[in-house]
Amino acid sequence: MPCYKYVYDCFEVRVVETANVVEKVGIHRELWERYVQFNFEVIDMKEYGFLNNESNEIIAEFMKFYSLSSIPQYRAAITRYCECFNVKSIREITSDQFLSFSDKNLYIEWFIKYLYAYDRLFEENGFPSNWHKDDIFEHFQNRLKPKRKESLKEIILTTDLISNIENRLLDIDEDSNDFIWVLAWYMLFNTDIRVDELKNTDCKNFDGVDLISSQDNRYFIPQKYRVFISRRMERKEYTKFQQLNKYIKLIGEMVGINNLTPGEVKRARDRNMLMCPNCSSINPAKDEYWFIVNGRIVCTDCAANNEKKN
Repeated sequence: MPCYKYVYDCFEVRVVETANVVEKVGIHRELWERYVQFNFEVIDMKEYGFLNNESNEIIAEFMKFYSLSSIPQYRAAITRYCECFNVKSIREITSDQFLSFSDKNLYIEWFIKYLYAYDRLFEENGFPSNWHKDDIFEHFQNRLKPKRKESLKEIILTTDLISNIENRLLDIDEDSNDFIWVLAWYMLFNTDIRVDELKNTDCKNFDGVDLISSQDNRYFIPQKYRVFISRRMERKEYTKFQQLNKYIKLIGEMVGINNLTPGEVKRARDRNMLMCPNCSSINPAKDEYWFIVNGRIVCTDCAANNEKKN
């Protein structure tokens, strides 16, 4: 199936589905039709003339997972990649090409992941070790499922659940790719980094002690995580947190929680933080951060200062 036919089919469906809605909010139908016609011409999804027919069919199959509005970005990314390496057949794409490509972004990464998971490549060796075909395949299949808007009850992480999660995370080996879950939990629950800030943060910006976030904030990284981050950087493995939702969902499933989200973890952190009544510092509600002095709970720093005075 040629690319342009698929996109044209999508275009027709999208116009039919949205024309009435747009008209209801006050946009004249004629203006709407002119708008979508202009954008359809700009998209101009014709077949890739520099690729063979099989490659065009593979790309068309890939595009069925995405909306019309996303296709131009994927088309541009695929074009840049193929022109960079003078690709004539999609099946001949290699890991060496991908790893050396200087203009990598999520659009080309997901295209290559699709080729890898759906056995569209002649040579599959050398791709990142954390690319699991089953996970990638499931990701694409989920994109085809109709999205239902459900009113989900917020999950409250009690202290027992938090302890259970942290105990289970201790079982994950530091050499395992799944250790990224442990690091993600640490960043969410033990630092004040925001969810969107963490998702856009790259571990490549680790200076050996602090992780510098996408907002140029510095977050201290304990020793147990430093080797893991350094090793992933050396191996040129995936170092970003853009799959944060997936990591936290899987952590929740370890203790029988369905659909745990990063936002719920952050809210649990907020509920488990205490302010020192003496110096106003904010620390986790764990005994290692607090002392009782003269019958009152104060932070360890204030307790130490009080001891010096006495």
